[in-house]
Amino acid sequence: MIVNGRYVSIDGIYCPFVKVSVLSPLGMWIDIPFLIDTGADATFLDHSCINYLGIDVSSLPVKDDAGGVTGVLSYYEFSLGCAWKGRQTKRKSFPVTLGF
Repeated sequence: MIVNGRYVSIDGIYCPFVKVSVLSPLGMWIDIPFLIDTGADATFLDHSCINYLGIDVSSLPVKDDAGGVTGVLSYYEFSLGCAWKGRQTKRKSFPVTLGF
């Protein structure tokens, strides 16, 4: 599969990203850079996306059952619609974990 994206240097390591449009809770499509991680079991967005997308986390429980190379991660789980290259996901929304 060919994915049109770009590489971004993070601390001197180049990582592949694609631009994905995410439907915010306010009903606006917002472009977010997604890291392509072919070994990941779930999609994680950076904690900074919570404010950027206008997500109210006050009523969401904090979960802590995700683990990886750096250990256990606490996160919120939230459903968002997304579109890539103008095509919306087949399902209206999908779970996205917002790590912090």
